[in-house]
Amino acid sequence: MADKTLCSIPDCGKHSRYRGWCGKHYQRWQKHGDPLKTVKVGRKPFAEATDGKKPCSKCGQVKLLIEYPEVKTAADGRLAECRVCLRVRCRQRYSKIPFEVRQEKHRRVYQRHGRSSKAKLESNVSCRIYRLLKGRGGSKFGARTREILGYTITELACHLERQFKPGMSWSNYNQHGWHIDHIVPLEEFKYTSFEDVEFKRAWALSNLRPLWGTENWSKGAKRLHLL
Repeated sequence: MADKTLCSIPDCGKHSRYRGWCGKHYQRWQKHGDPLKTVKVGRKPFAEATDGKKPCSKCGQVKLLIEYPEVKTAADGRLAECRVCLRVRCRQRYSKIPFEVRQEKHRRVYQRHGRSSKAKLESNVSCRIYRLLKGRGGSKFGARTREILGYTITELACHLERQFKPGMSWSNYNQHGWHIDHIVPLEEFKYTSFEDVEFKRAWALSNLRPLWGTENWSKGAKRLHLL
């Protein structure tokens, strides 16, 4: 008696729902006219990376892998859509959000940056790197700060804290307090990309220290100490 309630397809074993078939086989019959027919529908396979480059799935332009966001599920570790196309798509989606919702989001982000020293540090370093690269004809290509620097913001914060002078704290990390100083000034390094060796040397932890703003301004682009 129990067998009559099972799907009539051999070896299915599921309970019948319509016309003596289970839901899966009934849907196949509705779509293809045959409960046994299966059609594998998948996305068009993305082009594999060649010589460190691959075409974007959106615009079709061949670009360097560094111009694609990282993603763990991809074979080459990069998204199929380049950063430029992804940014355009995100902006289009963002523009559809009501102004009041965007304003509230900005307020929460501002409050979070005001409370968290690490968030403020990451934001300042990220903006500084962006402006430096842009001024030299380069770009971040949307890469994350930790990818560019080779170390995390937590490691940078610990490195700076170990060198704090009396009176320094994260509460006075601002224009009128202490700054992040490059022991060897940035003007002495020649680079146009964050992949250049000179850039890595300029932003190495050994070249960074906390320095009072007045001392940093008086120092300027001069090199006062040897590494």
